Amino acid sequence: MTALGFSPFFVKYMAMWALFCVAAVFILIWDRKRLLPEWREYLRFLCVPWKLCLFVPALIFVSFAGRYTNDETWDLVTGSGMALLTFLTAPWSVGLIYVRRRFASSSGGGDSAGSDGDIEVLEWQL
Repeated sequence: MTALGFSPFFVKYMAMWALFCVAAVFILIWDRKRLLPEWREYLRFLCVPWKLCLFVPALIFVSFAGRYTNDETWDLVTGSGMALLTFLTAPWSVGLIYVRRRFASSSGGGDSAGSDGDIEVLEWQL
């Protein structure tokens, strides 16, 4: 244990997390001319009325459902964060799976891990 009572693993984990957050901010600033129009379009895609109408009840449910579970770490902030991050990242996640499966089926190969399709999907995302 360190002086503040944190395990060495936790200290290393937090240091790596902070490093990746700084790297993400650096990429954001470096590539802002390309990313800003994409973000505007993505927000326009997310903010259609029917998606917001489904998101608001889900946000309320997930935010306040924690008090009815046995999970003492699931509070209002945690539930709200889970709901918001799910709403913001779900289209990207589903799109990534769709592209991966479509590429695997069009190449005629199996869906094996480590195939060239993995590299192609990563290049598509970058």
